[in-house]
Amino acid sequence: MLAGLIRPSSGTIRIRGMDIGSLSDDDISELRSREIGFVFQFSGLLPTLTALQNVMVPTLFSKGEAGTRARAMELIRTVGLSERADTYPGTLSSGEMKRIAIARALINSPSLLIADEPTGDLDVDTENEIMQLFRQLNREGMTIVMVTHNPDLVEYATRMFRMDRGRLEEQTGLHSGAPLPVSLSR
Repeated sequence: MLAGLIRPSSGTIRIRGMDIGSLSDDDISELRSREIGFVFQFSGLLPTLTALQNVMVPTLFSKGEAGTRARAMELIRTVGLSERADTYPGTLSSGEMKRIAIARALINSPSLLIADEPTGDLDVDTENEIMQLFRQLNREGMTIVMVTHNPDLVEYATRMFRMDRGRLEEQTGLHSGAPLPVSLSR
């Protein structure tokens, strides 16, 4: 529902002030291509495209300058894979594919990033680097909604919700010290 793939049966979901449930299918598709980045549990890279080309795929569905080749290379550098830009997914490790998928999710500079197990295939050091990147993006204003089973990632959250028997409940007492100086709400 948050991504506008399913319309809510009650209530509203707003992105940049727009009630996405009231938008036409074309308008919600356009909003999704401009405002929402997705990191899926499995990378979903296209095997016939290089890492660079995979990062640039979302730019085919959006308008503007955000998806230039230079931006794609910058994001690939950001996730630590500049030397693998011309490599095909079949020769990348699962962790490298996940990092390319993260770069792809960021190519259009979304205001909302929806990430399903974004660090699942990463080693501990790379996981920390990606979570630091997410923290920085959040500080810069990006809302990040992350689903994970990894309790070690709670330290990076500003808010946490738990799904229990079909009910979503906010968890309190997230940090033993002072809360992080960032917010997930817009």
